[in-house]
Amino acid sequence: GDVLGALRGLRQLEALDLSDTAATATMLAAGLRGLTSLRRLHLNGCTEITGSLEEALPDSLTHLQLSGCCFLSDGVLAAVARRCRRLQELHVTGCPVGDAA
Repeated sequence: GDVLGALRGLRQLEALDLSDTAATATMLAAGLRGLTSLRRLHLNGCTEITGSLEEALPDSLTHLQLSGCCFLSDGVLAAVARRCRRLQELHVTGCPVGDAA
């Protein structure tokens, strides 16, 4: 079923770990909408995410883990930083951030 869609009603949810799942940016945008208390999000190894990840992220995030996400680029990272101004921790180990083209 629509697991991420079912999460929308969990308004008090503060932490979510979707590491190593087949989550996409579209699924995240639908599933994370309304999770205004979400502070910690782990998307390590989510290789299916492409497109505008930042539009899916709640601006309440303080901790974001994106290690091993091959979609991550300097541009995506900059967009995430603009969207998630409360971020205190960001993990991007194994991502192509800062790689010369």
